[in-house]
Amino acid sequence: QGNIRGTAIHNAAVTTAVTTAAIQEATAQCRFFLAESSIPMAGLGVFTAINIAKGQPVQPTPDICVYVTDANKNTEIGTHTWQDFRFAAQWEGHHPRAACEGVVVQFNSMSTQEFASARPQAMAELIHTNAGLRRDTSPGAGAITHYYGTSAVARRDLTPGTELLLWDSSHDVHDKHKTPPVRTPEWL
Repeated sequence: QGNIRGTAIHNAAVTTAVTTAAIQEATAQCRFFLAESSIPMAGLGVFTAINIAKGQPVQPTPDICVYVTDANKNTEIGTHTWQDFRFAAQWEGHHPRAACEGVVVQFNSMSTQEFASARPQAMAELIHTNAGLRRDTSPGAGAITHYYGTSAVARRDLTPGTELLLWDSSHDVHDKHKTPPVRTPEWL
């Protein structure tokens, strides 16, 4: 019986070590993970798995947004794309929608006074990439689909387990807030 108990303790220690090593290896390869958001009833949130210094980009490459210039109204496209004004595309067509894929478009953003439990941690930044042509000076710019990348820059030092939230520079950034729960990879 002593050998069985000793073996069980040894196996538990090995399992714990393997699990910890697996978590550390997965974390080293992954910049983000999904977990329950710190915003009540917001579903999943995007959390950093690495340290990100203030002023540094949150992700290694920008998300790409491509416009659907004249989207049909009252269709499913509205549930999978962004409104034109969200990405400054009001002039692109009669009813443009922005089809954006990537990390930044997944960040939660709500008024901190009413819903959120923390001030937002990142600021969205638009990177226009119209093949190098400016719409106000290049006659051929209209022939090129308007697309660009969205990126985010950390507004403060972020530690692993910090939820990434967007800051929109509105009045609510000065509201009182609570510290959000930290969702470390080990928490999962």
